[in-house]
Amino acid sequence: MIQHLPLAFVLFISTNILAFEIRLPKNPTEQEKTASEELAEHIFKMTGVNLSVGKEDEPGKGPFFYIGNTLKAPSGLSEEAWVIKSLPDGIILTGGGKRGTLYAVAHYLEDFCGVRWWNPAESDIPKKRLSDLPVENIDSSGKPAFENRTIYSTYASRDSADKFLSRLRLSGDVGTLSPKYGGRKLFGSPDSVHTFLAYTKDVDFDKHPEWFSLIGEKRVKGSSDSMAEGSQLCLTNPGLRKFMLARLLGYIEHDRAAAKAAGAEAPAIYAVCQNDNMKWCECPSCREMYEAEKSCSGVLIDFMNYLAGEVKKKYPEILLATSAYLRTAVPPATKIPHDNILIVVCDTQSNGMYPHSKSNPDFLSVLEGWAEITGNIRVWDYAVTYRDSAGLPYPSEKTYSSDFSLYRKCGAKQLFVEFEYPVIADARDYKFYLLAKFMEDPSADFEKLSVDFAKRYYGPAWEEFLEYRAQLSKGKKPFISMYPTALDFSHLDLAMTAAIGQILDKGSARIQGTDPFERRWERLKIAFYRIIVFRKKVLMSEYFAVHSSLEKYPYDAEDACRRMQAIEEKVIADLNLAPHVAALERTRMKSDLASAKKTVRFSIPEKFRGHHGKIYVFEPEYASITKTAVRLEKDAAAECGMSCRLFSPDPQKYAPPFSWGVYDGSTKTYPGSGRIFAKDIFPGQYHWYKLGESRLTPGAILYFFPTWAMQWNLSEAFDPLQENVRWEIWANMKFDGSLFGASSGENGISVECIVVLGPGKNQSVYAGKSD
Repeated sequence: MIQHLPLAFVLFISTNILAFEIRLPKNPTEQEKTASEELAEHIFKMTGVNLSVGKEDEPGKGPFFYIGNTLKAPSGLSEEAWVIKSLPDGIILTGGGKRGTLYAVAHYLEDFCGVRWWNPAESDIPKKRLSDLPVENIDSSGKPAFENRTIYSTYASRDSADKFLSRLRLSGDVGTLSPKYGGRKLFGSPDSVHTFLAYTKDVDFDKHPEWFSLIGEKRVKGSSDSMAEGSQLCLTNPGLRKFMLARLLGYIEHDRAAAKAAGAEAPAIYAVCQNDNMKWCECPSCREMYEAEKSCSGVLIDFMNYLAGEVKKKYPEILLATSAYLRTAVPPATKIPHDNILIVVCDTQSNGMYPHSKSNPDFLSVLEGWAEITGNIRVWDYAVTYRDSAGLPYPSEKTYSSDFSLYRKCGAKQLFVEFEYPVIADARDYKFYLLAKFMEDPSADFEKLSVDFAKRYYGPAWEEFLEYRAQLSKGKKPFISMYPTALDFSHLDLAMTAAIGQILDKGSARIQGTDPFERRWERLKIAFYRIIVFRKKVLMSEYFAVHSSLEKYPYDAEDACRRMQAIEEKVIADLNLAPHVAALERTRMKSDLASAKKTVRFSIPEKFRGHHGKIYVFEPEYASITKTAVRLEKDAAAECGMSCRLFSPDPQKYAPPFSWGVYDGSTKTYPGSGRIFAKDIFPGQYHWYKLGESRLTPGAILYFFPTWAMQWNLSEAFDPLQENVRWEIWANMKFDGSLFGASSGENGISVECIVVLGPGKNQSVYAGKSD
């Protein structure tokens, strides 16, 4: 939006005007024209003066802004390199490739004129006199550290997103920018990740079951790429390999024809990537290669090498991308990727609270392992958490500089950062700003950038903002992986929550009535309210353990949720989100309110009231469920009045024996598992079943059924001083219907409560929480 200047200011400019002019090459590129428009737009917003734009051979008074590859520009600049250099008659703003000149203009505006861009809808453009525009004694240059820098996502309209991303010197938010900003479609069809399903979705399973994963004794073609409903492919099958090659070549040929017709560049990378689950094929051929290569990545790289070798014969310039993710994270023992394969190394292992190091080694060892066998690495990093932990605050920004420097040291050429949730993400504009800065230059000064952001973004409350971010590092030391739950944010205890609230109140008093700073400060409070809503049971349990009463508990989750959602509605309007994105946000808001209304109980189930060790109670409202198969419902027969019910179960999937297991997402291990056999079931009535015993870990999740349709996060029961202790796991369950031997009723399985029993002298109740 063009900002109108006061009349007095415009009159002042008109009497002190200099003949600044913009000069382009004789035959400017589309990107050079865009760069000149960017410069002219921002100079107008700063000074109120519209600069004339002409070709470099046109006469003028100067001083001149020489944009792009003019005769005055240095030659031989590499892709994305940029140069800003003063001349006797003006200043050069130029760069290499399609984006270098755009970056030179952005750096000039940001580094020398003080312009800041916070998000696609908000910027900070200082007012200046035209005569104050800096053009003398400037000699600055640079080049981004990674050849591709992507943050997913801005959630803005395409043009707004492209402008914003280009100004921050990013390559895109989904891997591409429009051509006028120097972009191209980076990834070809069918998609940039998790493409196995897309490659095979129209394959007749009955004709080719051998192409799909053997799971147990059955071949499985998933209906999606997810953990619950997905599967993988049998990558050792010769017929599948030929099919995948033919389909890949078909995608390449189709994309090239489409690009030629549109006058655009053809895609450079084709993703042949595993689905988003861990259901790898268990056939003898695949298992033999897993064992020989010490990782599922062995069969994946063998498969990719076959494709890469054939594609290179016809398209030597194309890269094939595949993911080192979950069970393929660890590199193979002997297989070496061909030089036209891009390994997308995904950080699903590390603790996002701290930089990669010897004390946080999981991803570091994986990345270094891949760096030993390939020079083509794209790192997939996470700046966000999911499920009920989405939007909870943690100081991950302190890892960016160190981690990105490490990625560069390991030879990573591309960096992708996943950062969803435009409304609720923790300090989103701050983290997005820092991510962009460190993706461009990992050696940038964190303190300098943070202070600059705080002063410009929060105005009078800048010190309180920095105090708040520092406070987050002062509590407990949690393990926050890429897929945690609210339980994992153990640093957000009562003391931390109170401290954050006091800092926010202090900032509110300082910032009152100063728009846009007050509006932005209100947005910052979303994270505080999310602590009260999604750490509700943990905080109430902590308070109850001390006071034996909730009478003076200081927080009201429903009130916090309503306050939070009032702010969220304003944010949706401020950001001008696309209608479908706004609709998704409002759907999430309804779910958030339901979470705020959940009942909190502190009673120990009757069966265990005589137990003298530790007791952890995990109730039905706090299960993570697959809503297409499981529903949370009132249940008069259940001790707490509620249960999670698996309705109308498929006999082929859910017939006895009933399976359970404990999975640790941080280490990708299964410390415990077991089954309940038909002979042990008490049909048609609730019964406490001792599932078995298991060690507990920092990321322990109890899951039921092969589909994992019900899950409880057990991580709060983990005791680092007793990590080798085996805990008893009990479930109060009811099996209905003929499938389970009941005389009546619809087939179904109800789970009312999970209890974990451990050693110790003091009895305590601690209610765990998952999504």
